[in-house]
Amino acid sequence: MVAYRNLEILEIDFIDIYQINCMVKNSLCLRELRINDFHWNDDNFYNDSLNFIQTFLEKWKGRPAVSLYFNNTYFYQKDNSYMKLFDKYKIEKVIKDINV
Repeated sequence: MVAYRNLEILEIDFIDIYQINCMVKNSLCLRELRINDFHWNDDNFYNDSLNFIQTFLEKWKGRPAVSLYFNNTYFYQKDNSYMKLFDKYKIEKVIKDINV
């Protein structure tokens, strides 16, 4: 994980969501994250997605606001706790915009 310590800008076409969380956690200098396509294991993501997203956004604090785009918004529509979480981080300027 030391390989990402001095990384400032990360631009990737495709990455697994768990890999990027690890990179963000270990990249103390990361200022900008440009990812065109995320991939996650559906079963694991839906079972613990709220906690995962909150952890990711907490670790992203202090960096430029992130834009979130989800292909499937079913998880958002079935539970309003996601709306509350996204609103919280929009107010804190961690989320720039979101497609849900």
